[in-house]
Amino acid sequence: MILNHMYSKIIDDIDVFNDSTDIEKGFIVNNLKTMLFLVDDEIIRQGDFGNRMYFISSGTVSVFLTSEKYKKDLKNEEIKREGNSDSDSVGSDDQNVLMKNEVRINRLSTGNYFGEIALVTNLKRTATVKAVDYTTLTYLTRDNFMDIKKEFPQVYLNFKHNIKNYSDNDFEFRRSMIKNTPYFRNLDHDIVDEIVYLLRPNRFDPGTTIIKYGDITDKIHYLKQGEIDVTIPVKVGISQTETHFETLNAGSCF
Repeated sequence: MILNHMYSKIIDDIDVFNDSTDIEKGFIVNNLKTMLFLVDDEIIRQGDFGNRMYFISSGTVSVFLTSEKYKKDLKNEEIKREGNSDSDSVGSDDQNVLMKNEVRINRLSTGNYFGEIALVTNLKRTATVKAVDYTTLTYLTRDNFMDIKKEFPQVYLNFKHNIKNYSDNDFEFRRSMIKNTPYFRNLDHDIVDEIVYLLRPNRFDPGTTIIKYGDITDKIHYLKQGEIDVTIPVKVGISQTETHFETLNAGSCF
């Protein structure tokens, strides 16, 4: 009874449930569970798959966004210029290092919630969230959320509608890639967002063949970061070689 009273208070204070009926709120309250986090505990990590959404009962959390960018390995470049290393111990001139930069973009406290994007869109976590102080969270699992979608679709739609108000550079970039595709250029914004929700990330190491000439594929690929060389087979006499056709950059699709 005490937990139910506490959970009901949490739900009543969240705007997304303002128009929800007592039956809808009761269903949510009955499925909530509690977790405690210590200072600096990582609650969710950007890039992970998410199976829970969280409501803050007490405490404060910080939201961090990590950006990734490949840069030249300047240390190895300097070593090579000074001639202090053999070729076996350093990379080539084209060797790149993945650099990560984490920036705090928000703080959330009692009455806020987070983690719903992964459940609504099926995208990976869009940010990292860490506890600032001793924090008590209640959560719904993905299974709970899917039950809500089925039994009380308006609650699900309220969460989905709120997501559109978020400022997310990664989501905006995905949306712009879709809109720049000739086949999708004239689609309604809501349909474009539904397509964005279907995108799945995949990382390829340098030199990896993504598609071979002649392969049958059922996917459209969008290039978020990096470069891709497109080659075509050319027959010279009785032998066959490959020639460079074009280079694709971020925002391209194939």
